[in-house]
Amino acid sequence: MQLNDPFGRVSRNNQRAYTALRQRLRQEGVGDAAAVARVRKNIARTALRIAAIGLGVLLCLIWAFPQSRGPLAALGVLALAWFAVNYLLTSTYLRRYLREECEQADEGRSAQ
Repeated sequence: MQLNDPFGRVSRNNQRAYTALRQRLRQEGVGDAAAVARVRKNIARTALRIAAIGLGVLLCLIWAFPQSRGPLAALGVLALAWFAVNYLLTSTYLRRYLREECEQADEGRSAQ
């Protein structure tokens, strides 16, 4: 039992999310390090675009409603934190996929 996750809910949710990502990557035919690197690059590019669009929308809203600057900024920071956490989790899952799936595939090919 871990003190920061006494009932195992977080670890179960993380495992479920990783399993879903692993199945999706397998369906897409991602099976080597180069393909994982392409996926990571694509995700980073998409994340940067979404963050830029979100920042632009937030700045426009702050400009349009200056009396609501505080709450809008707080919502922007909250959204950015949520987005960053999801991006980092996805990056962690991709590293795990690379370590577990791609290295096993490489070992299987070299043994033959």
